Amino acid sequence: MSFTHVRSILGDDFISPEDVTACFGLSYTEEQIAELERTLPARGALERGKERGYMLFVGPPCEKSIFHIRDMDHGHLFGGEGRWHSMRNEGFVRAEKVGCRWYMVQKDVVPDSQSASWNSQLSLLQDGETPPTAVELVWGMVCYMKVRGVHLLRDSFVRTSSIYWNGLRVMVGCSFGVGIFIADVIDTRSRRDCGIVAARTLEPSVQSRS
Repeated sequence: MSFTHVRSILGDDFISPEDVTACFGLSYTEEQIAELERTLPARGALERGKERGYMLFVGPPCEKSIFHIRDMDHGHLFGGEGRWHSMRNEGFVRAEKVGCRWYMVQKDVVPDSQSASWNSQLSLLQDGETPPTAVELVWGMVCYMKVRGVHLLRDSFVRTSSIYWNGLRVMVGCSFGVGIFIADVIDTRSRRDCGIVAARTLEPSVQSRS
């Protein structure tokens, strides 16, 4: 399997190291590229992913948190300085990171998952599917916007596996097409604009550069 083969299956839903380098100016080492090629998902997994509306995207060569991603690209993380200042001590925005590995996440809300509680939404996922973390989803959304020029989750939100300090669930979405918005939501509460997307666990992380 090669990057070319993956693109022939997923088309625009494949974000490669070359795409990330072109859009963000981040460079991967030869060793990282070789390991990323080795850890590409098998054809069957890619074909099943395409049927389920997945995108496959690479993480950055150096680990990045949501705060790092915001500093790289102010234009797509929405909320204003006051909101970011209030979130500065939230564990998920600093401790949770994406690194040099593949991520496979659905682009659209799982059907019938809106207007449902967290437990009801989880019941809609298939074997091997889990909700992504907030940073995984944010990185994927930013990459897709930068590379493909398309806002994902436009005017909708999804719950993630990340948690605020107060125990509330982190939800991520695209607010009115303006940018990526991060907020909290109660697990037992249903919202008509809040659903869920799924992620699939792939190979362990490639060694990220420091």
